[in-house]
Parts: sequence; structure tokens; C-alpha cells
Amino acid sequence: MRAGKKLIVAIVLLLLVIKASGDGKVLSIKPVGANMEVTIRTVVGDRYQMQCRPSLLEGAWVNVGEAFVATETTTEKSIVATETACVLRVIKVEEPIGPDGPPGPPPPPPPTLGG
Repeated sequence: MRAGKKLIVAIVLLLLVIKASGDGKVLSIKPVGANMEVTIRTVVGDRYQMQCRPSLLEGAWVNVGEAFVATETTTEKSIVATETACVLRVIKVEEPIGPDGPPGPPPPPPPTLGG
């Protein structure tokens, strides 16, 4: 493996470790009937969206279910189990996520008059 590839892998692993310590961390996944029960660390009042893609490094993230607002410090969500592999992540969102991904940044505030 070349040095450039090792650096990219190290950065990805570091980002995963940093993300794992905060809210949105997937604490557990367990089968329940034909579904998978996902337990997520959350902050009350924050909005989250589960997403998956076929590979850790490739493919587009696809929303899994609807975005949800946390009502407790851990949230359990049930998703349909599939036969295809899926890398799962949970992201915090400010607005509902559409099919094109998360919304862009909000517009800047209007200028203030006077001074």
C-alpha cells in the first residue's frame, strides 16, 4: 500500500472515532423479526436521519426511513432488514432531508441599518 492510501485510511478511521464519541453514534443493531432495531445516542430536540450506502468509501448515501426528532438521550429505530450489505450512519439535520441529500447552509442574515 502506498503512503497516500495509508494516510487516507488513517484519516477515515480518525473521523470514525471522533464521530463515534458524539451524538448520532449507533450504539447497537439487533435483529427483531424481519427488521433490525437500531439504538442511537441522541440529544433531546435534535433532528436526525439514518442513511446507508453499499460501501464505506463508495456509493451515494441513501435515506433510510424518515428523519426523526429525538425525545430521549437514546433513540431506538426499526428498519427493514435487507439481504444486501449496507454501511449505516446517522446524521444530525436542521431541516428535513430530501432525495438530493441534506440542505445547504442557511442564507446570511440581512444587513443591519444604522450603527
